Amino acid sequence: MKTKITTMLIAICIMSWNSIAFAEVKMPAIFGDDMVLQRDLPVPVWGTASPGEKVSVAFAGQKHTTTADDKGKWMVKLNPLETSKTEKTMTIKGANTITLSGVLVGEVWLCSGQSNMADSFNPRKGRFIEKEYFEKDLSMFRVSSLNGGWEKLKKTNQWRASRVSFYFGISLYEKLDVPVGLIQRYNSATPIQAWMPKKHADEIRKKLGIPQGWNERNKIGTPAIQYNDKIAPIVPVAFRGVIWYQDERKAKIQTGW
Repeated sequence: MKTKITTMLIAICIMSWNSIAFAEVKMPAIFGDDMVLQRDLPVPVWGTASPGEKVSVAFAGQKHTTTADDKGKWMVKLNPLETSKTEKTMTIKGANTITLSGVLVGEVWLCSGQSNMADSFNPRKGRFIEKEYFEKDLSMFRVSSLNGGWEKLKKTNQWRASRVSFYFGISLYEKLDVPVGLIQRYNSATPIQAWMPKKHADEIRKKLGIPQGWNERNKIGTPAIQYNDKIAPIVPVAFRGVIWYQDERKAKIQTGW
């Protein structure tokens, strides 16, 4: 009897914990401290909460309120924001409160592709960002790496930056004199179909007359797998544009697929 009662109590506690955990407002990792938001465009902000829960987002004098749908998903869109070099706080409120600090507004770019985009600064290989860049104020230069968080670029974390994305971003930073945020999502040796939604990859494959499954030598080349893992979780984040470096992977397999 005691065993049954103990089991029931454990089950109730687990159910209660799950209910509380699900009720909490949560956001994808693309939102975090020190992030950069895109200027001059509507900015979607989204996440999950308990179905029917009211959620508000406040930032830069704006406040938007919505209700989570029956699947617990919610989204608001901030009106186009002006450039801001002053760090601000975004507050998201529901059953709980999330506070994101150090937020800037400027130019945001998605940097994606395979090995040449993935090539980072690596002190062990003698690859460093030139010291003259760190003699300047890089406090408004931010990167979001594969783990989803945002970081201010410093000497101590320069290996987080793709070399291609850094030189692209620093050019914008110097010419525009605005905050710059680089969303880095890449993976070496991946073919183009891995970065497409499966529907579109299949449409193109059929159009080119390529047999299904042909030359998919490993999992990282499966249609849509990179898209689902690295791109879908950040959709529909606002950014100015995309830089893409596919490199020679397609030439190596001869068919273009």
